[in-house]
Amino acid sequence: MISRFFLILLITVVLLFPIWALGTEHGQVKVRSVFFITQVLPQLPSIKLGQSNPIVSNEKFNIGSDDVTVQIYKPNLNGKHPGIILFLGVSPAANHDPRIVNLASALTRTGFVTLIYSSQEIAEGNLNFDDVQKLVGVFKHMQSMEYVDKDRIGFAGFCVGGSYVLMAASQPEINDDVAFVNVFASYFNAESLVRSIATNSFWNGEEYIKWTPDELTMKTHQEMVLESMTLEDKIIVQNMMSTNGFVFESEDDYTQTVYELLTGVTNEEYDSLYDSLPLSMKEKYEEISPSTYITNLRSPVYIMHDKKDDMIPYIQSKDLYEALLNKVDVNYTEFQLFRHLDPDREISPVNMIIEIKKLYQVINSIIKHSI
Repeated sequence: MISRFFLILLITVVLLFPIWALGTEHGQVKVRSVFFITQVLPQLPSIKLGQSNPIVSNEKFNIGSDDVTVQIYKPNLNGKHPGIILFLGVSPAANHDPRIVNLASALTRTGFVTLIYSSQEIAEGNLNFDDVQKLVGVFKHMQSMEYVDKDRIGFAGFCVGGSYVLMAASQPEINDDVAFVNVFASYFNAESLVRSIATNSFWNGEEYIKWTPDELTMKTHQEMVLESMTLEDKIIVQNMMSTNGFVFESEDDYTQTVYELLTGVTNEEYDSLYDSLPLSMKEKYEEISPSTYITNLRSPVYIMHDKKDDMIPYIQSKDLYEALLNKVDVNYTEFQLFRHLDPDREISPVNMIIEIKKLYQVINSIIKHSI
């Protein structure tokens, strides 16, 4: 009953637009936006009227000395199409996951050539700049595709993937060519995210707010920190964590610092502990932070975040929005419907209508800008 009600509501949104205008470009964008939303929200019956299934293929090519394999969803239509590069980042879902297939298919039915990029290193928690350079290479490769309009290619990234597409879109080799960037639940500054994880809190501009990170966030954080250590110190810290802090002999004096940062500290303790970390570790956080690069960003940015996100606190996206104001066209939307990335949070029917309207407005803007 509720799904039928929402479907009627969405169709009404389209029908309230003058009938004669549905044949116009603006009207077609509205229809595509509505159809897309029905295909990605499980609460709604999916509408695919007049939309054919995409052509799916895998493609392998070289970026420098590295082999890269991507999955491509192509509209079953002739001519050139806008492109979108989708990066999921640290995701337990593989490309064949029904949620990923559904999203890529919905984007392609909307009119995009959808390219899915994945990184085994990032999936394993090894965050470094290499994937930024690979994303730049993937963008250039997509520009060369004969069925893609090279002037209408954008990025979309989720979680860590969103942070990486922001960094890629800011690189001088492509920043003038990127049509748009859409990020969902991403981090803006790696060091401030580390603080939030270590202290179970985030700064909202006035005070520290309690925040409990998800297990996947904790796991990724631990893997990244331990990956930067020598094997000997890595083993020592792991042993300390398994024995509740029993200190083993070490030639390095920062294993205790790392242990404390990985197991929880207060904000007061965090400052002195972070200051004592090696410069190389601090530089690593700076290297993988969008905040380091966004002065070079040229494209419109659409930012989305779950207000109750326990993977990455929403304040990261809000800080990104405030940093981009008056620099590029930027839109920021907070949601209650999503649980990090999955639209399955229980909310009232009235709030669901509000959430659908917000999602429609974002999607409509992106499609209008691209199609």
